[in-house]
Amino acid sequence: MVSFAVSSGGVRTARERSGDLMTHNETTVNSSADSAADSTLDPTGLRRQDLGRRLVVALIFGLPVMVISMLEVLQFPAWQWVVGVCSLPVVGWSAAPFHRGALRAARGGSTTMDTLVALGVSVATLYSWGALIFTPAGRIGMTMNMSMNPLAAAHETGPGGEIFFETAVMITVFLLTGRYLEARAKSSATSALRALLSLGAKHAVRVTRPGDPRDTTTPWETETIDVAALQPGDYFLVPAGEKIATDGIVFEGHSTVDESMLTGEPVPVEKSVGDSVTGATINVQGLLVAQATKVGAETKLAQITRLVTRAQAEKAPVSRLADRVSAVFVPVVIALAVLTFALWLGGGQPFPAAFTAGVSVLVIACPCALGLATPMALLVGSTRASRAGILLKGPQILEETRRINTLVMDKTGTLTSGEMSLEDVTVSVPRTADMASLGDTQALALAAALETGSPHPIGKALVAAAKARGCGSGPGALTGFATFIGRGAGGFVDGVAYAIGKPKWLTAMGADIPPELAAAIEAAQSQGRTVAVLAKGADWSSQVSGDACPVLPGEPGGNGQLAAGRASREMTLKVTGMTCASCVARVEKRLNKLEGVSAVVNLPLEIATVTLTADIPAETLIAQVEKAGYGASLLDSAGTAAEPGRRSENNAAAVAGDLVQARALAVFTFSDPVKPEAVHTVASLKAAGIETVLLTGDQSEPARLAADQAGIETVVAGVSPEGKVDAIRELQDAGKIVAMVGDGVNDAAALATADLGIALATGTDAAIGAADITLVNPSLEAITQAINVSRATLRNIKQNLAWAFGYNIVAIPLAAAGMLNPGLAGAFMASSSVLVVLNSLRLNRVHL
Repeated sequence: MVSFAVSSGGVRTARERSGDLMTHNETTVNSSADSAADSTLDPTGLRRQDLGRRLVVALIFGLPVMVISMLEVLQFPAWQWVVGVCSLPVVGWSAAPFHRGALRAARGGSTTMDTLVALGVSVATLYSWGALIFTPAGRIGMTMNMSMNPLAAAHETGPGGEIFFETAVMITVFLLTGRYLEARAKSSATSALRALLSLGAKHAVRVTRPGDPRDTTTPWETETIDVAALQPGDYFLVPAGEKIATDGIVFEGHSTVDESMLTGEPVPVEKSVGDSVTGATINVQGLLVAQATKVGAETKLAQITRLVTRAQAEKAPVSRLADRVSAVFVPVVIALAVLTFALWLGGGQPFPAAFTAGVSVLVIACPCALGLATPMALLVGSTRASRAGILLKGPQILEETRRINTLVMDKTGTLTSGEMSLEDVTVSVPRTADMASLGDTQALALAAALETGSPHPIGKALVAAAKARGCGSGPGALTGFATFIGRGAGGFVDGVAYAIGKPKWLTAMGADIPPELAAAIEAAQSQGRTVAVLAKGADWSSQVSGDACPVLPGEPGGNGQLAAGRASREMTLKVTGMTCASCVARVEKRLNKLEGVSAVVNLPLEIATVTLTADIPAETLIAQVEKAGYGASLLDSAGTAAEPGRRSENNAAAVAGDLVQARALAVFTFSDPVKPEAVHTVASLKAAGIETVLLTGDQSEPARLAADQAGIETVVAGVSPEGKVDAIRELQDAGKIVAMVGDGVNDAAALATADLGIALATGTDAAIGAADITLVNPSLEAITQAINVSRATLRNIKQNLAWAFGYNIVAIPLAAAGMLNPGLAGAFMASSSVLVVLNSLRLNRVHL
């Protein structure tokens, strides 16, 4: 029994869930600053915000500069000085990231595209200010038009009298736009880490017990602390419905835990003393006290987070052709600009003309189109895909999409619906002439009545099936309801004990399972299906009321007749000191050694229900428990004649007592059904030359069943999140280009490791954050559409890059030959960017 010291303060959630069992003195440890954690986890998001602010400033000050400089009709007196001043925030503050990048590269003895951008912006700006100060370009009333030839004079100025503030501003605006779009796409990558960390509990209820923690006679004292304050060896409380604070071992209590975030298995796992629990998983039913074994960076959740981080960091940069060639392209452009200046000057041309030609080479080579090629295609492709319910995160891994030849698929929630569904009902056949068969509808109504309100997936499936078949009203009134955590549920219908649960549990309780039901159980379990058995207590009988589940004719007590009570009595003992299932076995073995004794022990309630058919005093029973090494005391003793209406105040004990020698009535078979479109999707992928692999943390039998139904040949089952990463890497090492489809936390690291990660929007935030493509439509058919749109986007990116470099190859010689001045060079640079945008817009017409 989990007991707690009581005081006026309390942890609200824990107190609400455990009733009057506990209150506590609350000590709250302040959590660390969330903002600091957020900034550490999302540096790309901060960079995006910074670039966004710089772009806004560049647009506010830069647009007037570009418009006035290019349209002579808008050039008012002293306009050139106004645009010169307006350009300063743009070329100084907005372009600062390019200047810093160029300086970093220069200190390292290298060049990057930032070098070219910074040079173009700086040279155009300095040249223009020099023209304003030292040439007629600064004269009030001067106007400027654009000419093809650098030797041509600006209107009312001499050679070299032009200014190119608009060129410097244009370079900055276009490149900042590209950088911002790219940063916006990238910033979503860290959402996987934020989602993973948000899964963990924020606070923990730490419990302490003066003296020996194993002394169950002393209540626990509790305090609420930040989860980061938990240390290995600390004991902490986990009320039903709450997240487990950290990895540990169950010290007291018995419950079921939803571990689907780790395994993908929808059925909660039974946990008792000595079993391990994982932080961030959810305690479904009982009250647990666990001892922390791993905290902080050592927990399972932290390990998964590190896997995602490492996988994202290891991804090869994709579609970054501009960066790859910058080591050659930039020095060549600089050399050409210097050579152009030298050749013009050496050819007898005036200094302003030679300088203008050199500047034209630098300006026209500035990679605005290169900077827009990838983010614009991604933006338009993402918009097109979003209309089909496909969300693309970024260009980082799209390079390999065209060559995807293996698609790895998670089972639960991806290939299957992710919810348990009633598949079949098998009822027992009559074994004597006075017994009638039980119909499917009757059995389902009884089972649904017992499971109404249950949080367990099987209980929900039974209730849903009963409603679908029109028997949701159930049988007669349900009384004395009891939950046997991790095993089943029971109660009384018109005085008759019924229970539904695991076959092993009912067998251990003494229930008789007929051969036909035993065969159905074995067949279902061999195929990977989940089963539950409905049993009826043999000691009481009554009709079952209600239209959906009528009286069972031919059974003892039918037609309103009650069978005579058996000559027996019932005792309920309080047993202390039990900590595990072996303790229960020892107590039951000791008690059942006595002739005329049938004992059932409930560990969570610390109660032994003893049915006596012999005259045995309570003292003898208590002595037997003490011989087993535990304490005992008498809680309840029923009369010598069993009365139909009499039940122990403890529902679990009463139901358990009446299930001795019970008879199984029906077997319910459940499965997580494969999605209807799975077969067609797998066939389409095979036709496209893409192999499908089922990779799941579920057991091999249900995994193989789902794979066979979908037409998938290769199955890897029973793997941990780390095992999924290893499986993906093994495929990659074998030369496979792997796409991964998943929806759970246990898929996050594998999604990040795969060449292409695809997550369902119905899945967890961690999976969505780690994936590269998110499918809003949970239909598997969207997978082929996602691959198609990804390939189309990648093709468009490469087309844009080819055009951008082709433009430079043609335009640079023209500028060097003196056929373009800096202004026209800037205009051609802008036109190349426009063509990149127009080409990207073609993605809107891609057929999926």
